[in-house]
Parts: sequence; structure tokens; C-alpha cells
Amino acid sequence: MSEKRSEERLQGVIERIVYENADTGFRILWVQTDDHRLVKVVGEIGECSEGMRIDAFGFVQNDPKYGPQFRARSVILSSPEQGAEITRYLASARIPGIGPKTAARIVKFFGREIKDVLDQEPLRLMEVPGIGKAKARAIIQAWQGDRTRAETIAAIMGLGLTRNQAIRVFEHYGEKAAHVVANDPYRLVQEIWGIGFKTADAAALAGGLAPDSPRRIQAAVMHVLQNMAGDGHCFMPMELVVAHTAGMLDLDEQVVRPAVDELAVRGRIVIDADDRVFPRALYDAEQGVASRVAALAAMEFPAYRRVRAAFLKVSRAFHPTQINAGVQVFSAGITILTGGPGTGKTTLTRAFVDAGKAAGLKVRLCSPTGRAAKHLSQATGEPASTIHRLLEFDPKALQFMRNADRPVDADWVIVD
Repeated sequence: MSEKRSEERLQGVIERIVYENADTGFRILWVQTDDHRLVKVVGEIGECSEGMRIDAFGFVQNDPKYGPQFRARSVILSSPEQGAEITRYLASARIPGIGPKTAARIVKFFGREIKDVLDQEPLRLMEVPGIGKAKARAIIQAWQGDRTRAETIAAIMGLGLTRNQAIRVFEHYGEKAAHVVANDPYRLVQEIWGIGFKTADAAALAGGLAPDSPRRIQAAVMHVLQNMAGDGHCFMPMELVVAHTAGMLDLDEQVVRPAVDELAVRGRIVIDADDRVFPRALYDAEQGVASRVAALAAMEFPAYRRVRAAFLKVSRAFHPTQINAGVQVFSAGITILTGGPGTGKTTLTRAFVDAGKAAGLKVRLCSPTGRAAKHLSQATGEPASTIHRLLEFDPKALQFMRNADRPVDADWVIVD
């Protein structure tokens, strides 16, 4: 049994950037540590430059090809502190138009005051011969951006988030990150992967939010409904919503119901006549599906007579119950055929395909999963696909390319 690796901390200055991929954030750096070691650091590291300080947590590993290296799990970058570090920083590719000679001249001009000038009086950079507005602006933007990042991440961590969480929050919200966490931490649950209600709630309480705040209760209600939806439910009875929320927050149920009603007023949830509570999106989706199914059911099947005649020919040996069920399938724009094992659903499906082909219809078959689609294809002898493939789902756009404006190229679709 292998020993569990303990996480280590590495602090130092970036000496050289060996490799970087701007798309993935993966970088390979040489870092001069504070204890005077030169260490290769690899991992997903934010935009950086030589001379910047790095504070990383991770593990030392011995790569078979590249040798020992520090695999960074979380990284905080900050502005350099010392003159030599600042010189490397200013000369880095991060600041266009400032080479090693110009960087050295800037640092020499201000001497020990250089960091104070950059932090507090950056416009004084134009006192240096050869540094105009454009170069000064480039230096100021880079320096203040890096300092803001470090200060913001530290402020977020002060509200109870871990380093990794704070970094993700900053990368998502930028300079507004600390303001969002301090004023509306519950947004993180919906917008930042890996941050749950408990983390956001702890940050809210650390920021001074009252335990019985309506905002806190409403966020908890939405969390309860979200968990319910994750279990496959579209709604939850009011009494359960109130009880679960009150129990989770250790509050009296009497203070929860007004918060639920306020969410309904704001349109985030729907409370129906039976006191059932729906997240707004699920309620609208359910109503939309029901409305569309009703509309389809009311439509006539254009090829009803043709395909009915073909079906009656291929189903002569069927049980009368199967024949009756089959005929009903052709009487509307949509039909749901159900039945327990051994009742003949697969037999009818084969007959539907044969009847459709005999009637000259273009029949398409699909199933929710790849395994089910393979079974359907074996049962009918015809090609079958997943529903996602039939509707041409685009994972990048997160939408189906086949829709009401561009329907599936078929006269009849059978979903099993």
C-alpha cells in the first residue's frame, strides 16, 4: 500500500517561463525559492511573468522523462518585492516595450523607492527619461492588475473559502470577486463549479449576514429545490420545503414560509393551487412539454389510412389487443404505447417499422442510450440512434440543431 503524499508549500520568485499554453493555462516555470533552491514548477498556473512572486501548494513528483518537479495544485501570484525581482518583472514579455536595459534604468532611477512608486505613485514613472505615457500605462496596468489579483484572492479567503475556491472565484468575476462574495455569496452556488451551499452560507455568515435573513432563507429554499430536482422531481410539497429548509438552517418553520412566498412573488418559483412548489424553470418546462404533447396528440397522422392498411396486413396473426393498440397508434400525431414484459411491445415495434416502409414512409428509430439504441436496431433490423444524435446535439453550443424550424428528416419517429 502506497503512502499518502503530504501537500507541500513552495514560495519564491519566477526565474524563467519554460513553456506556457494560454488556452489551458498549463505552464512550466523555474522558480528560485525563498530557501535558495531552483525548482521546476508545473501545473495550471495563471498568466504570469518572470520576477513575479509565486505561492503554491502541491506535491513533489519524479517524472520518468523530465525528472523531479513540483506539481502545483493551487497557485497565488503576486507582484515582486525586491529591486532585482522588479527588474526581471518589468523586462518580461508581460509588459511590451520594456526590455532589460529600460527595466534596469527604471529600478536604478528610483532605487529603494521603486516598489512604493509602483504601488502609490505610479505616474512618477514618467520621470524616467524615455518613459512616456504609453510605456507608463502598460507598466501600471500590469502591476496593478497583479496586485489586485493577490489582494482579492486574500480577501476572499478571509471569508472562509479555500485557496482553490478563491482562485476560481477570482477567475470568474475578476476584480469584482471580493464584492460578489461579500454581498451576494449565494451566487457562487449557481455560477462557480465546486462551491456548494454550505461554503457560500459560511461566507455569508462570516460577512455579517443574520442567520434569519430572508436572503439566506431564500437561498436555502432554492438549494433544497435544486437537490430535489437532482433526485428527479419537478416539485416538492410546501410542508416539506419548509421543514427541510428550517432543519438545514436550524430555524423556526414560521420564518421560512414568508421567504418562500417572496420567492414566488419574484418569479423564481411557482406555488400551484395544491401548494406544490416548483422551481420556475422546471414549472415552465413541464407546462411546455404538456402543451406540446397535447398539440401533437390533437394532430392527425397524414398517412393514417395508408399505414393503417399496411399494418393490418403485417399483423394478421397478432392478438386482437395488439392489433387494436397498433391501429390507435396511427390515429394521432403522438402516441405512448406501454405494457409490461411479454405483452408484445417489441413485436408491435417491428410491425410498425414494416408497415411504415410498406406505406412509403421514412421511419427513424431512436432510444435514450446507446445500449438501448443497439437493442432496438437488433429487434427491428433497422438502424437506430440515440435521441441526442437524432436531434444533432451540439455540445459546444449546448443545443439541439434539429428543432421546430429544422425538423428531423422523417415521416415517423419511433422512440423506444
